[in-house]
Amino acid sequence: MSLLTTSEVATFLGISDSTPGLQEAVDQAESLIAAKLGLETLELNSYVDEERTFYYRSQQMVLSHGPIREVTSFEYDGDDKLDDVVIGPSGWSLRWDEPFLRDFDRAHGFERFKKAVVSYSAGWTDDSGEYPLPAQVKEYVKAMSGLLLNNLLASGVYDTKLGDMTVKIQRETLEKNLEVYENALRSHARPST
Repeated sequence: MSLLTTSEVATFLGISDSTPGLQEAVDQAESLIAAKLGLETLELNSYVDEERTFYYRSQQMVLSHGPIREVTSFEYDGDDKLDDVVIGPSGWSLRWDEPFLRDFDRAHGFERFKKAVVSYSAGWTDDSGEYPLPAQVKEYVKAMSGLLLNNLLASGVYDTKLGDMTVKIQRETLEKNLEVYENALRSHARPST
């Protein structure tokens, strides 16, 4: 299931929403952009009992999926510590919730050779849900859908209409335009660890 409707994408592309292959192009665009963000999918999903053993002391625990929306259980070294962790500002990590200790630079960290087990939900929803897809991600999905629909990524030239004229854009220009979208996505991507 796509987070964007074919009618949203069709309006953006200036085509009919019954264009053959449009839904497949939207699905493929969402998959490609999810992969670029380091995700399996853009959709909100639940993840149960993700385990992490710490091999070095760390101030945060970066999870496999993101952005994290809700943590439903958290065990650390065999103890329930759900009330002691918060979602980090990036939305990709958990931190200990100790504001007093953080003020004095003595924040509690995840200790070496300890194990954490966490269940949580992560991802986005469509516009009707609580966690709508961010505008930058949505625009990239729309643009990528158009490129995939016309197989323009494989060709060397991208044709577009401007009124009665057809304008040809070379592959290098297309790649520069895609780079602009990719730069806008950085705030939503998994932080490098």
